Amino acid sequence: ALPRPRPWIWFVDTRQVTIRDIRLVDSPSYFLTFETSDDVFVEGVRIQGHPRSPNSDGIQVEGGRSIRIVGVDIRTGDDAIVLKSSAGPIEDVLITASRLESDDAAFKFGTGTEHPIRRVRISDSVIVNSRFGITAFMKDGGEISDFTASGLDIATGSRHATDYAVYVDVDRRLPSSRLGSIRNFALRDIRIRTRGNLLIGGHPRAPIRDLTLYDVHVTIEQPVDLSRLRGKPRGNALLSPLPDSVDYSQVNAHVTLAHVHGARIEGLRVGGTEADLAARTALHLAELRDVDLVGFRRDPIGEARTAIVTSEVADVRIRDARAEGPGALLRLDPGGEREVHVLDSEARGGRLLEQPLPGARIRQLPR
Repeated sequence: ALPRPRPWIWFVDTRQVTIRDIRLVDSPSYFLTFETSDDVFVEGVRIQGHPRSPNSDGIQVEGGRSIRIVGVDIRTGDDAIVLKSSAGPIEDVLITASRLESDDAAFKFGTGTEHPIRRVRISDSVIVNSRFGITAFMKDGGEISDFTASGLDIATGSRHATDYAVYVDVDRRLPSSRLGSIRNFALRDIRIRTRGNLLIGGHPRAPIRDLTLYDVHVTIEQPVDLSRLRGKPRGNALLSPLPDSVDYSQVNAHVTLAHVHGARIEGLRVGGTEADLAARTALHLAELRDVDLVGFRRDPIGEARTAIVTSEVADVRIRDARAEGPGALLRLDPGGEREVHVLDSEARGGRLLEQPLPGARIRQLPR
């Protein structure tokens, strides 16, 4: 095999770099790379790559501080904007007022995560025609912390088996790799249209800590059957799962959260046509601790499918949740749940609980 081409435009150990109003077309490799570079300002840059081109990342940051990316338009076959901390820590990144399109990930953390990635914000932008909208592949230890995505419109779409509007995975690259950490990860005011789903999963020995979803509205369009997938994405086709890897990609749910300690979910809404909504559970919670679910809504549905399913959760507080249609609002794993409180919630046309659970320690609070 031929060696991979080196980045097209590559800044290494630089300071105070400004790139403004240029157009880059059809790079044979990464278009624009910043390695251990501080005080970088990129504005008005247009990047155009072939939609099937491999290794054609638009903007790649491999270590650096104070990175601002404003008003860019990136359309490429590989990741549009990617943060990899292989060469050093990444801190204080702002991406705003941009349009991103990729046959892989529009915005990505990883897979290289040896050093911390801290204080990153992406806001007021549009993501279209992408396999992944926002994704984080934690593979090499390190830390991703204090991330906020806000004011985004995400519309997935790709040639792959399915798409992920949001995909977060904590795993290891090799048996010798350390497990990394993800904490203070927030999605606020996000509008999503997808045939795929949202999958945010930690690891049994490295749960995600302090996850926030606020006013996330998901519209499902002709969903695929996730149970038929062959395995979760790993961020690199050459990587194989390890014995302790966890995989929730085949859970047939529109939103799946797994191995999270401290989740605040407010204003989550799942909609679509009746046929789309009936294809999967709206929300699946697995191995979660300390969860507040407030103002959940599932739009009207004609099939009797339960809206929320839990498995091995503890200290879950569900308030003001509504599921339209004949299905139940909530199904609890018998024997695994502890201290699940349901307050001021209902399934309009169905039941609150799918089945009675005399052995589970449930405190059900009526309206």
